Amino acid sequence: MPYHHLAHLDSFDKHIKKGTKIRRGDPIGKVGATGTRYAHLHYEVMKVKPVSWGQYNNGMTKEQTEARYADPYQWIDKSKKIPAPYTTYGGWDWLDVRSKRGEVHPGVDINDGYGMDDKGNPIVSPCEGEVVYKGTMNGWGNHLWIYESDTEPHPVIDWDFAKELGSREMPFFLQVEAHGEAWYVNPEGKRFYIGGTPEEMLQFVREMSEGISNADLNKLPYGKENPN
Repeated sequence: MPYHHLAHLDSFDKHIKKGTKIRRGDPIGKVGATGTRYAHLHYEVMKVKPVSWGQYNNGMTKEQTEARYADPYQWIDKSKKIPAPYTTYGGWDWLDVRSKRGEVHPGVDINDGYGMDDKGNPIVSPCEGEVVYKGTMNGWGNHLWIYESDTEPHPVIDWDFAKELGSREMPFFLQVEAHGEAWYVNPEGKRFYIGGTPEEMLQFVREMSEGISNADLNKLPYGKENPN
């Protein structure tokens, strides 16, 4: 199965580490300009495991690149902003010729603006699989590789059911995975990582909750005290 490479991130989401099981649409991090001049997301897909996590196709022709890399547009969905908001052409595209020798670009530079406009845009996983590398390297900046696997079981959410509950009885939908990792699923079906430890979960509640004041509590009706 292919290996997905995403580079120049400004930051990673807190749950992203080697070994993290991930699903298409799960948050990864934010678009940045690490290892490059302007903010954008470099995205490429290799058909086989790279020789090294810093590998690049320097000097490869179109034919050589197509033999080793897959067309990333198979996984890009602009309407759903996967893997990131992508509305403008401001960088190298898939198989763009980069030199007179015929060297081509192995991926696509995803942009939603120009210059530093993209910085901070959310990045989500383009596939289901496992994070096999996360780190920082010259040229790539903050980057990661995801191994796409169709053999790793991923919990399945009934999105229609989640949306129905989110619009009626429940304001959210909670999913807990095999090792206790919890995800918040909003009424639109988007997952947000809560955490795998009590500390991470408490921090998520602090960041996402609106909070209840004493004034709010005083508005709640109280039942009569049981004399017995």
